[in-house]
Amino acid sequence: MEELGSRFTEQHPEVAIEFINIIDGGPWGRDQLQRMIAGGEAPDLMMLNTGQFEAFGTRGALAELDERISGDSFDMGVYFQPAIDGCTIDGKIYGLPKDISDHVVYLNTDFFEAAGVELPTNEWTWADYRETAKALTAIADRDTTAPAPPTGDLRIGEVAAHLGVRTSTLRVWEQAGLLDPARERVTGHRLYTPTDVRLARIVRLLRQVHYPLPDIGPILHELGRTGDSGSLRVALDRRAHDLDRRSRALLTAAAHLHDHLDHP
Repeated sequence: MEELGSRFTEQHPEVAIEFINIIDGGPWGRDQLQRMIAGGEAPDLMMLNTGQFEAFGTRGALAELDERISGDSFDMGVYFQPAIDGCTIDGKIYGLPKDISDHVVYLNTDFFEAAGVELPTNEWTWADYRETAKALTAIADRDTTAPAPPTGDLRIGEVAAHLGVRTSTLRVWEQAGLLDPARERVTGHRLYTPTDVRLARIVRLLRQVHYPLPDIGPILHELGRTGDSGSLRVALDRRAHDLDRRSRALLTAAAHLHDHLDHP
């Protein structure tokens, strides 16, 4: 940035540039910018990432640049079109690109072949991504080295090892009323039946998609009342819709839960 500023002042020595570090003012400087704009001390220029850009642009905090670009006969052809699109809201340009990065997904083509799924194309949607993740996860979960589901009663340490969680996590779920293992009469140790382990596995899978603990109880209650996994499917579909809207980072966990419902 200082190099860019030096180039500018060489051409416009009458303009003084003051750099303001806003990174310490909240997540990526967002909070500091909000305070400056609200206080009438907005900077003349801001460097924003994509999420911040839309947030400020849709609230009228950024100036439209189309007339300035036309007036200066500025050649926007020096930018990749996707970079320009990222600076555009409702057909109007509110910024100029500085950096652009790619998000990359690596593929295990052996899994695609085993699942009978074609490799991704440019026409893929997030729904295609999710459905493909379900199919590939089903193949991956058939790994013969994976531990078999328990058939007898287990103690808390054995359940924790089977699920890949801490014993303290199981105790938290118990305190939340999601699990209720029996106790040995003499030692008082917890004993988890296969049904208890299945419930714990469902809780773990729901927690992997960030389902709040208070919302898991009604799902388990409905499952116990009807013996039907429909409530679980509704919960997953509702959460998947939320993920589509806010984040795609947890699609793999959602795929695991779908596969568990198909193969309890």
